[in-house]
Amino acid sequence: MWGLTAIAWRELIRRMGALVFLISAAVFWLGYGYAAWALLAAGLGVALYLALPRPRPPEGALFAERMPSVYMPDLAGLVLALPFLSAPFIIAAREDWIGGPWGLMLFIAPPGLVALAIFWIATRYQCSWIVLRPDGVELSGPRGRAWLDFSQIGRVRAEARALPGWISAALGLFGGPRGAGMALLHGRRTRHSAVVELRAGGTMSLPLDAFPDMQRVLKAMRDAGVTVDAALLPRPRTRGRQKKEQAG
Repeated sequence: MWGLTAIAWRELIRRMGALVFLISAAVFWLGYGYAAWALLAAGLGVALYLALPRPRPPEGALFAERMPSVYMPDLAGLVLALPFLSAPFIIAAREDWIGGPWGLMLFIAPPGLVALAIFWIATRYQCSWIVLRPDGVELSGPRGRAWLDFSQIGRVRAEARALPGWISAALGLFGGPRGAGMALLHGRRTRHSAVVELRAGGTMSLPLDAFPDMQRVLKAMRDAGVTVDAALLPRPRTRGRQKKEQAG
């Protein structure tokens, strides 16, 4: 988490601050019966999430589609975290418990902490984009910007990974009907990435599903002499395929 840019910290504050205000709203309403304070806290949480300025990629940059990569993870994190992180305070407000809400946290809160990982995924995509240059690519992320010259790349290979099973399981078990729906919709999604193998050693992963027009970057690498797996590039259109497309 250390070494993040100011933009990345702001994105984390957007999500964590909104979560704190919404937890407060739930506690005011269900724990103490203060509807006015609950509405105020909920309004502040929504305002914080919407009002903080978001990072703007430069013109021509490739960046992740916001709905599947940013907004849906944010919603999933809130759906998962809110009931588990607010429940200890609500119970402690209505009944006396040894250790108060902090003692209850040990038994109730852990599933809600999964939201921290989900918020990090959304923050990473929010802060990431790619700018294609004639001799390389500029990569921006939550830890800053990096320049990658085409001459530094040895090979680009394809990689496919399923989403971590624990995310779907946690949403299905603890997220209620809405969390179960998200798990069914996204639990079997496979992430496709282009793994860049550097000549000096090490690799970098570029998600293909999130960034539109990644074919432009891959074609530019191939034209610069970089070995790119054929699976990452579109198949050439044969005459038979062209006739089928024309007939369709």
